[in-house]
Amino acid sequence: MGGCSSKSDPKDYIAHETRGPVPAEGGRHPHNGDSSRDRGDASRRRATNDPPAQERADRSNRRPNNNTVDFQEFKDKEKNVVETMLESNKGLRMAEINFNDLKLQKIIGAGAFGEVIKGTYCGTPVVVKRMLRNKITEDNLRMFGDEIQLMMNLRHPNIVQFIGASWNSYSNICFVTEFLERGDLFAVLRNPENHLTWAKPILRMTIDTSRGMAYLHSMKPPIIHRDLKSMNILVSSTWGAKVSDFGLSREKSVDETMSVTGTPLWLPPEMIRGERYTEKADVYSFGIVLAELDTRKIPYHDIKAKGARNKKVSGSTLMHMVAYENLRPSLSKNCMNSVRDLYKRCTSDDQSVRPTFEEIVQFLENDVRKETLVRANEEMNIIEDEQNNSDVSPEELGVHHATRYVD
Repeated sequence: MGGCSSKSDPKDYIAHETRGPVPAEGGRHPHNGDSSRDRGDASRRRATNDPPAQERADRSNRRPNNNTVDFQEFKDKEKNVVETMLESNKGLRMAEINFNDLKLQKIIGAGAFGEVIKGTYCGTPVVVKRMLRNKITEDNLRMFGDEIQLMMNLRHPNIVQFIGASWNSYSNICFVTEFLERGDLFAVLRNPENHLTWAKPILRMTIDTSRGMAYLHSMKPPIIHRDLKSMNILVSSTWGAKVSDFGLSREKSVDETMSVTGTPLWLPPEMIRGERYTEKADVYSFGIVLAELDTRKIPYHDIKAKGARNKKVSGSTLMHMVAYENLRPSLSKNCMNSVRDLYKRCTSDDQSVRPTFEEIVQFLENDVRKETLVRANEEMNIIEDEQNNSDVSPEELGVHHATRYVD
């Protein structure tokens, strides 16, 4: 699929996997010359009143063969789906922006239904999520429309800001959100250049995420994210965090039988078991994010298959162990007691034990913050003691590490 400025000629639209030689003008293959057999065939056609060769070729050119896609038919089908699902929705029309105001720069990610592109909107850095053309179906457009309608009604400093949507052509069905400079939390935690501590900036990112989720759950009815994970938490240049990606989010419906969805490593056991779930499913997923923040590693990174030395367990086996054997990700040996306590409550198999996000925010701002400051002071004292007992300069000792605890 081309960029926003590319234009395709319908006659050039040929299926890649079935691309064959393109017939020359008149329908004759370019390497086939005229022959006596051709002249004989022409004589027989005249004798039986068959249409002349040029007329037959014209008909052939108007009718797509097995090697080409009927572009007009394909385009009409897309147009009908888009007009039915998007154009007729007055709510979505309120969110529409002019695609010409977007400048696409580079692809920075991909998902099941499309690609994530960094760009600008009227000169402002943005993220464009564009649907792949072969994913334009009624079901996918319905999900696309649902996500837009959800995001356009959300306003919170810890929720990624929705800017608008565009569907000016069938290759440019997309929606636009703000751009956060450091990318997602998953990448931030695994970047060796980031010197991260709970004092700065992990605690702030954790509180920000909790506030964003508390906002979603405060809606009437509550909005369940259903896919909270480190990849769906974006980080700004100043280490602020915002919740993103609402493709699987839905308003809570008490009478609705919930389906299994989301990403397996962050899925709560009740969803794996196919049971009815509540907004507490997001609390469990947040608990798994806590394990990531503590270890800086992928959840269950140390789980090995039984009887195998270095073989990882399969996804299905892992999910079974989570749902029926109470398996949870490991924490580090140096994990703070307050974080360990919060993690255990968030990942409890009993949903009633899990705290609300409002309670999580309070616990982080009080208990975890206090322990964080105590630990930071202890580490600073250790550095000072080492400095006093050493002949090397503070710079050589690394006293600069102490300054990272100061906001």
